[in-house]
Amino acid sequence: MYLKDVARVELGKFSYASNSYVDGKRASYLLIYQAPGSNALDVAKGIYDAMDNLKKSFPSDVDYVVPFESVSVVQVSISEVVKTLLEALGLGNAGGISVLCKAGGLR
Repeated sequence: MYLKDVARVELGKFSYASNSYVDGKRASYLLIYQAPGSNALDVAKGIYDAMDNLKKSFPSDVDYVVPFESVSVVQVSISEVVKTLLEALGLGNAGGISVLCKAGGLR
């Protein structure tokens, strides 16, 4: 898999007058934007897999960090929606059962 398969890659920098630092050490950064219409979870998985594969060829004193990512917001949102749906189904079933019990008791 290539980065171009999941993203648009451009060589350049918004401003060449600044430097990047991570934990007080000079660093280079790579901004990756999700392409319109792509799946955020698939893009993130592809990027993490690619970086893990690339790390094997890094010199021993070079590492990478992901200081900011937005896919965790998507994962939490999906989890909360599933949780809410399950709770709604549970409450709906409990309500339906109690109505049936009361209706049966009236006969």
